[in-house]
Amino acid sequence: MRPENSVVQTIFFKKNIIKLDDSILGLFGGQKVDYFYHISKKDTFLSDEELGPGKNLYFYQILKFDTEYDIYERNVYNVIGVLKDIGGFYSSLYFVGLVLYSQLQGSVMF
Repeated sequence: MRPENSVVQTIFFKKNIIKLDDSILGLFGGQKVDYFYHISKKDTFLSDEELGPGKNLYFYQILKFDTEYDIYERNVYNVIGVLKDIGGFYSSLYFVGLVLYSQLQGSVMF
């Protein structure tokens, strides 16, 4: 490498949003929103003497923040989701009542 050339490196940091929903019942808003950063892109090149950052400067680094962001979500399969998969609110109440009736049927003496 000649003294007229320099290594120029540009690093882009991206802010990402993460939404965590860990409520088992699904009735309360237990959503946690957090964020983290990661390196989204890194460019490195060797500059020439006319367009470089300066003479006798061997390494030049630029740090930039990306304007884009990604959203990551995590949802736990909760009780409300199970009731929805059974067939709706009315059918799930019927199913819960049927299970309770079958448990009480053997213990009640007629």
